[in-house]
Amino acid sequence: MIEEGLAERWPDAVREAAEPFLQGQLIERPPLFYAADLRHPVWETTRLVAKSVPEAEHGEDFIDVAEDHRPPYGIITTQSCDLTEEGRPVLRQPWLAVAPVIEVAADSSLRDRDYIYPLAPPSLEGGEWAADLRIEIPLEKSILVGRTPIDAFPDEAGAVAFANYLARRRGRPALASVFHEVLSGTTRRLKDARNSQRASPSRSPEHLQSSCLRS
Repeated sequence: MIEEGLAERWPDAVREAAEPFLQGQLIERPPLFYAADLRHPVWETTRLVAKSVPEAEHGEDFIDVAEDHRPPYGIITTQSCDLTEEGRPVLRQPWLAVAPVIEVAADSSLRDRDYIYPLAPPSLEGGEWAADLRIEIPLEKSILVGRTPIDAFPDEAGAVAFANYLARRRGRPALASVFHEVLSGTTRRLKDARNSQRASPSRSPEHLQSSCLRS
């Protein structure tokens, strides 16, 4: 189904827009949407939608969070080589995945959760930023047109560490949740200590190479 819907050549604007983006970079105000069953709402937005719809119409539904309630930023979790598809004669990856980025207080217990990953965007003001990896939204690459990538880390090492964390998180064994919570909290504190001692050189194309080597 996906293969049949691909055009032989994508719009030039989309190809050009995707080129500067890398895994671990941010985009502003990404859409936030998901599917749910209104008969059994879990998240607050789902509950509100369910209340606004007659009970007789409850069932599977598509929920698109209003623009003014979207996260301020989203972090790209797709590997860099699947973003640009550099060197591939025919493009076969029309989408990228983005996780919400939120502000988290430095003393918040959320920072010890394995699905919260602390960020250090050098160009963003405000409090402590973090990626919430509980949801990743599929976006067509056309949404990158007119957008500028924002670095989520001050250096190349931070971006590589994030990529490695995603790989470990997806490949983790099926252990009890308490083991993941303890291990991720300990790892996070060690990583925060290293980050506080690290200098901040600019990003380099090495991240693109390292990401593609992992694919």
